[in-house]
Amino acid sequence: MNTYTCAQGAISAAILAKVQSAMAPPAPAADSPWALTLAGVKPEDRTRFQSIFTSLGEAEPGKISGPTARQVLVNSKLPGPTLGRIWELADADRDGMLTADEFAVVRA
Repeated sequence: MNTYTCAQGAISAAILAKVQSAMAPPAPAADSPWALTLAGVKPEDRTRFQSIFTSLGEAEPGKISGPTARQVLVNSKLPGPTLGRIWELADADRDGMLTADEFAVVRA
């Protein structure tokens, strides 16, 4: 089991995910101008992102875990707060994982 250390000691990844989910701001509504969608993702980019997504392995059917996605996203060299905001906007269902479409939005 993955554990993380905080000021109060070690906590499990499952508990950490629940706490982060509870503390996360609500995702923008689908009709919000701030909602991220696949509309801006070029078909050739979407195909490339799908290949990357598939190569990462699934945490559960059709999804990759947050830590797995993080490993790929930090390679973008964007600042942490920027990546965090992108994650908030792309993880539409707020489950701490990304579907292939959510991953494509993040990568675009």
